[in-house]
Amino acid sequence: MALRNARGFLKDLTTKNNNVNEERSALDKEFKKAEKEKISMYSKFEQAIEQLRSRADFKNERLEDKLSVFENELEKKELTFRELAQRCGLGQE
Repeated sequence: MALRNARGFLKDLTTKNNNVNEERSALDKEFKKAEKEKISMYSKFEQAIEQLRSRADFKNERLEDKLSVFENELEKKELTFRELAQRCGLGQE
């Protein structure tokens, strides 16, 4: 009787062990899939950030160029204004 009970208990334990191993295998597959997806998403995120930086740098360069042009125009206009002021005698006191 005890042998029969032990065999039944062993059979139950073996079945439970197989089920746990199958569940673990399935979970491992899901984990690997999630890990790959995470790596892919992070890579896409880094790529998007790099594109944004690149665009921002380009726009900043364009703005710096425009600022330089405006500064040059301002200097020319200030020089012209000073010359006109001197001619009209406004600069002398």
